[in-house]
Amino acid sequence: MLPSFLRDTKNPEAKEAIAREAASLVADGDVVAVDGGTTTLRLARYLANRPVRIVTNSILIAHRIEALRSGAGGAEIFLTGGLVYPSSGLLVGPQAVANLQQYHSNWAFLSAGGLDAGGATNTNQLVVECERAMIQNCRHAVLLADRTKWGCRDMVRLCSWQELDILVTDAEPESPPQGPRVLVAGAP
Repeated sequence: MLPSFLRDTKNPEAKEAIAREAASLVADGDVVAVDGGTTTLRLARYLANRPVRIVTNSILIAHRIEALRSGAGGAEIFLTGGLVYPSSGLLVGPQAVANLQQYHSNWAFLSAGGLDAGGATNTNQLVVECERAMIQNCRHAVLLADRTKWGCRDMVRLCSWQELDILVTDAEPESPPQGPRVLVAGAP
């Protein structure tokens, strides 16, 4: 897996639009689980100063929200423990999964390494275990993925399309997935 700072430079306008669209789903007072990724990292700008509670296994997201929060009325951050996965700022492993299983959220915002006919995939089993814990304890599972992820398959199956409620992307998929509602960022 490329380090996050290198992945963040790919398709930045689309990632920003996707994050803005995803953040519009959140109501004040919601509990939001946020998986680490370069698109989900962009959610920080839209959530930092809102009265929400954010559960994350991403040191980068927690740090970005803390840096952007301008007052006491902003987002509260709950950061899992765990092993720091190299070059990602993600906390993974049994401790992170156990911690995530203790929280129930209105939303789980997830990233993926690839999207195919079967659903979403990601880079590593440890990363996927944390994402699956978020899916299992949320009311609405939302995948954030730009068009470059379509037709790619990463190493580990994250979830099927039927396990997701919403897919937020930057272009209408050629073959819309069966299961989630598809929101195209920037579409009327």
